[in-house]
Amino acid sequence: FSRVSYDTMETTAGDGTWVDRVVWERESPSNTKKEEEERQELLTVVSWNVLAESYLTPRSHTHLPEDYQAVAFTPHERRRIVRRTLQHFQDILRVDVICLQELDEVLFDEVVSDGLSRQYKCVSTPTERRVDSCAIFYRHSKWQLQGPATIIQLD
Repeated sequence: FSRVSYDTMETTAGDGTWVDRVVWERESPSNTKKEEEERQELLTVVSWNVLAESYLTPRSHTHLPEDYQAVAFTPHERRRIVRRTLQHFQDILRVDVICLQELDEVLFDEVVSDGLSRQYKCVSTPTERRVDSCAIFYRHSKWQLQGPATIIQLD
């Protein structure tokens, strides 16, 4: 595939969420406009560091504005917001691939897997010796996993 166009757009939610949109087209030339349209695929990807709860403490985030602290340091409130944001990605933006970083077990079990499991399949990194992992959710009605590859980065 070769990149055809790239732009950044603000979502209609008005919550400051932005989405990079890349339109991909197959490299082989087409003979007609219809063939060209059939070859064009829109792939939407969201990458989000949800920040594992074990890393989110008042001591580690001393410059966080006060009005955000009540939400950020209250696990059930934070999970509610993460759940709502993921539903927005899934139902409103209809994102094809959702990549989550610093996903801890509690957030995965209580928020993510329940909300996304209907329309998405998941590939995640192992959590050996870590409290968090990375996960890639892809819309299984449009995409098929050809084979996972795990890359372990020691940080």
